[in-house]
Amino acid sequence: MQFKWICLFRIVGAFCIVVLHVSDDIMRKGVWHSLDSWTGLVVRASVQWAAPAFIMVSGVLLLAPSKRYSLRTFYGRRAQRILLPLLFWSAFYLLLNCHQQDLGFSQVLARLFHAWPHYHLWFLFVLAGLYLLTPPTRRLFVPLPPSQKAWLVVVFFAASALYTAINHAWLHWKYNALTYCIPYLSYYCAGHVLHESRLYKRISSTWLFIVSVLCIAVMVVGFYGLVESAGDIRRGYCAFSYFSPWGILLTLAAFLWFQKTETVGQFFVQNHRTSFGVYLVHPLVLSFFVPYLHSVPAPISLPILAIVTFGLSFVLSRTMLGTLGLRRFV
Repeated sequence: MQFKWICLFRIVGAFCIVVLHVSDDIMRKGVWHSLDSWTGLVVRASVQWAAPAFIMVSGVLLLAPSKRYSLRTFYGRRAQRILLPLLFWSAFYLLLNCHQQDLGFSQVLARLFHAWPHYHLWFLFVLAGLYLLTPPTRRLFVPLPPSQKAWLVVVFFAASALYTAINHAWLHWKYNALTYCIPYLSYYCAGHVLHESRLYKRISSTWLFIVSVLCIAVMVVGFYGLVESAGDIRRGYCAFSYFSPWGILLTLAAFLWFQKTETVGQFFVQNHRTSFGVYLVHPLVLSFFVPYLHSVPAPISLPILAIVTFGLSFVLSRTMLGTLGLRRFV
């Protein structure tokens, strides 16, 4: 791995996504205003950056000007990387959901159309779409002067934020498998721009910390206000939009913090490839423990459950990577 900070990011980011989903379960099944719900809320906001930051890392790696592939080679490699996991895990989780929720054929088709076979698999549809858009993005965006690219990223984020706000407030349109990736092109290009600009060398860790704390605070206060006004905890999730100003800033700050990392342990270098498998299997592992979430207060159960879920998912991912017939699925 050329950029060792990416090895660190992949492991820490995968763990934070596990933490995010554990926190979600605690918030949804807890009593609002209880210690459990507040613990889940604060922790959930603190790891909000993880998924879009993975997209930024993909932008660093795939939009690098030094990478030159023919269309056939690029699409062939990306298809090998994403299509089989997308098809296999979509089928796996859909069958699991059919068994647990008694889904009909039309509901299965609707979930596939909306890129939602299971609550975490939207990410694979986004990646697949971004891979399709990578060659034209490399041709039209990457050669531009740095200042123009920076301004275009700002415009991409502003358009995505405006659309998301309007959609949450009035339209209530759902993404589908073909369009889900479009707003995330902003994060994809932002990863490339920040990496090329070397901004992490000119910004202090103190400022990144201050920005992160402020963004987390805004999310917590926003979530609380939306729930109180609507009387429905589901309404509060609008505060966790990846395309809100605070969601964008938190993700950019986290990304820059990882870029500033100078020393990375061998554990991260040797095991960073497990992160994709951890992402894919952790909801299955977590499902076995969710019934016991509220038998112990969240300040204790949340870190324990996150560590156990991540640990077991890591072992499963490492095992699949080491097994010839299974490694292509992770």
